[in-house]
Amino acid sequence: MSNVRAYLAAAAAFVTCPCHLVVLMPLLLALTAGTAVGAFLAQYQAWLYALSAGLFILSLALAVVWWSAEDTESTECCAVEPELGQTGERATPVSVQEGGA
Repeated sequence: MSNVRAYLAAAAAFVTCPCHLVVLMPLLLALTAGTAVGAFLAQYQAWLYALSAGLFILSLALAVVWWSAEDTESTECCAVEPELGQTGERATPVSVQEGGA
């Protein structure tokens, strides 16, 4: 599940990246032209750039955290410490002899 969240956060970071907004904002304004949403976007364009920059930083940070958390989770589940004998040494496995009682 965290892998899906990390990919979604990375996709959100890609879309809200300030370098892509140069293309996306005029496209969004053209698609919503003549509507109340278009008027709102045109009036508060500077705020939208600032908001998307903040979303970019947040989603990029979340993607990195979720990807790194997935890496540590996968290694922690498989860590097995060797059993120690009474003398503090590693216990040797006992072999079962065939044909014994």
